[in-house]
Amino acid sequence: MGDFAKWKTKYETNIDFVDQQHKPCWDNEQASCQSDGLQRRRRASFRIAQRKSVNYVGEHFASEEKWMLETGYPEYERQKGEHQKFISS
Repeated sequence: MGDFAKWKTKYETNIDFVDQQHKPCWDNEQASCQSDGLQRRRRASFRIAQRKSVNYVGEHFASEEKWMLETGYPEYERQKGEHQKFISS
């Protein structure tokens, strides 16, 4: 498995529910895609991971933005803008 697929503490936000949502991105589909030696299965794994990622992003950003509003997070507008840029790219 490549180094990019391993969760690192530098990715942590120190917000438990956010970190719990982020961590599977590194631990699951990317890792299985990297460890699979067959090209066809790697492509299939990547397509599955891609679909799951698209669904995950919408749910994750919504829960993160809800938390920011509920806690009065001072960088809410900037972070929401980052989410919008990510989605539209």
